[in-house]
Amino acid sequence: MPRGKGRTGGHASVEVELSLEASRLVRIHRQDLQQVLVNLLVNAVHAVEPGPGRIRIMSRDWRDDGIQILVRDSGPGIEQALQERIFNPFFSTKDVGEGTGLGLSISHGLIRRYGGNITLDSSIGEGAAFSVWLLCEPQLSDDDTTLAEQLQAIGAGRDCLS
Repeated sequence: MPRGKGRTGGHASVEVELSLEASRLVRIHRQDLQQVLVNLLVNAVHAVEPGPGRIRIMSRDWRDDGIQILVRDSGPGIEQALQERIFNPFFSTKDVGEGTGLGLSISHGLIRRYGGNITLDSSIGEGAAFSVWLLCEPQLSDDDTTLAEQLQAIGAGRDCLS
């Protein structure tokens, strides 16, 4: 399990733990996946500032359906009341001027476009864990209801990394 310690902008001491075990191929544009991962990692770094903090990045095969990517931070966690709005455009848990509130919304939209999902598991004092669920064979659709039903049918969100 590779580990690295580094500083971000001279402000936070962050330990990063990698456990990348996914072996299945998923079909998603590289730029879209990069955008999602950058958004999740930037949020994780902000959550652990001023540090010290820990970020875990994990991936694994998810049944025969696809892969799960997990980004977990050791930050303060996200209140249950805020979790319902976390993927809404312009919603942010950051102070005014520290974010646009678009990163998670854009990420959610990109992953849903490929028939996947992003889920959040967080408790106050326990950090936050975002799971990205990607299908090997994307079921492209712009209909959120259809996508939600497809994901529920195949069990996205169950049997997950932690």
